[in-house]
Amino acid sequence: MLRPYSQFAYVCGFDDNRTLRRSFEQQWKERRDDEIQRGVNCFKQIARLASDIICHAQIGHDTNLRLVLNFDD
Repeated sequence: MLRPYSQFAYVCGFDDNRTLRRSFEQQWKERRDDEIQRGVNCFKQIARLASDIICHAQIGHDTNLRLVLNFDD
């Protein structure tokens, strides 16, 4: 059964860099899975993990990556 959905967050600025995109996606998935195992089930909190990856990991140093959140707090 298909359900309605909406895009609540996305990351832009990869500039067709597949390696960067894959690395970022893998890190975000790992962080997401860790948070889910810890009992976090808030999609907003999980979406915000991308910001930590962009800011604190090697991935964001020489890039223009930006997290766009489509929800209010």
